[in-house]
Amino acid sequence: GKKKFDKTMLIFVTGDAHIPHRAPAIPQRFKTMLLKKPDKIDKIYLTGNSIGGGMESFLQQICSKHDIVQVKGDFDSDVGLVGQYSKNLDDVSVTTVGSMKIGMLHGHQIVPWGDKDALKIWQQKLGCDILITGHTHEQDVFVHENVLYVNPGSLTGAFSSLTTKPIPSFVLLNIDGNKVTCYKFQLNVDDELEIEKELYEKEDYSYMK
Repeated sequence: GKKKFDKTMLIFVTGDAHIPHRAPAIPQRFKTMLLKKPDKIDKIYLTGNSIGGGMESFLQQICSKHDIVQVKGDFDSDVGLVGQYSKNLDDVSVTTVGSMKIGMLHGHQIVPWGDKDALKIWQQKLGCDILITGHTHEQDVFVHENVLYVNPGSLTGAFSSLTTKPIPSFVLLNIDGNKVTCYKFQLNVDDELEIEKELYEKEDYSYMK
């Protein structure tokens, strides 16, 4: 019989905050919104280059379960968030949520950076349904050949050599069995919150095998 996944999971995907080196703090608009319901977020995926400037306590506040998956960015030291999370960071992580296999790496390893063909090679290597990457500081969410690719952008809109005007952004993924609703959040130049929604449904090809 088919596996049943009763519970939907809400996942906060973020990274590249570069606090305090390239950005002073997490935007207040994001903080206010995310701290309203701290018990809503089940899991956090952190693409790297985010440690410092109160980032750890903020993540603990918005996710009461303290369930954080993180990979090493090109500016991170070998050790992850301090305290109870202190551990050696891997470059790549593969985890499963519901029926979704989620692969994550910071993204500086993907050459050319953000390139769709290069992303696909990593996706095939990890065998995942969702591939999360960062590094470009530019939010990008798309579906290609039955795989969901998620780049949350930079939480703080930190400057980057890859994009002239980075926009503060993050992504929420609502995973329900084989369906994902992806909410893309950005702060525009007027400090207003812009939200877009993208739907992804994993095709089941198992009957063809």
